Amino acid sequence: MLDLLRTLAVVGLFAAVILALTPRPHSTGVRVVDYQPALVAVRGVAPFAVLAPVGLPSGWQATSVRYDEQGGFPVWHLGFVAPGPVYASLEQSSAPGATFLARQVPSAVAAGTREIAGASWTRYQGSGSMARAYVRVSARDTVIVTGSASWAQLAVLAGSLRSGSLRS
Repeated sequence: MLDLLRTLAVVGLFAAVILALTPRPHSTGVRVVDYQPALVAVRGVAPFAVLAPVGLPSGWQATSVRYDEQGGFPVWHLGFVAPGPVYASLEQSSAPGATFLARQVPSAVAAGTREIAGASWTRYQGSGSMARAYVRVSARDTVIVTGSASWAQLAVLAGSLRSGSLRS
């Protein structure tokens, strides 16, 4: 019995050394999603021109996608991990601007405007983890680009949004 225990101890030690020395790929813990199928489906049913990014720089990874209803209005959501890593998302709805903004960026206060890719966006500062937002309101929809990303990163996402192409 003592010989069996010594053998098991030696085998266990050998296995532990092998496991410790075996290289394993580093995992970031980010679950990347392919939003293209959802984008195609939503563009066929949404009451607004559904936006998606085109030409984002490398390092941006889509992590969430959904199309659902909030407060009686359809909402298109795309979430990304941007380099940093930080979070940025696109929120788009036919909900009235003030109502939708209050839901997406609590305690938001307007902090000026900025021209991004030929469109005027209002910059909002809020509270919590989604403290920054660029917002564009039209007669058809409200578009919010928000997250913990820097203002520059949020502007990159806002500037990449297109309604027609499925290329990213």
